Order: sequence, then structure tokens, then C-alpha cells
Amino acid sequence: MRASDIDGFYSDACALDPEAHLILDYRIECAGDPRVAAAHLCSEQSTAQWRRVDV
Repeated sequence: MRASDIDGFYSDACALDPEAHLILDYRIECAGDPRVAAAHLCSEQSTAQWRRVDV
């Protein structure tokens, strides 16, 4: 994942329609930046890819 990809995994919860989205809370432990770790977790959960296909 490139650093420029990380912001794409985040949204303001107030801007989402709760009837159209499934909103979950996760607790994660990581070494490093938790924002980056959460983006990786989201990527793996949504695409089932461990790494970008074009890399």
C-alpha cells in the first residue's frame, strides 16, 4: 500500500447513511502508526488481497 492510498480508507461517520452502510468498531494492537495498520486491515478485509496486484 502506498502512503497516498491510506486516506482513501477513511470517511467521516457523520457523512455516511447508516441504513446503507455496515459500521463496525475494531480494536487492534500494532507496532507503528495505528492509522496505517487500520488501513491495511480494511484493505485485507475488503479485497482478500495480501498485497496490491500491480506491485
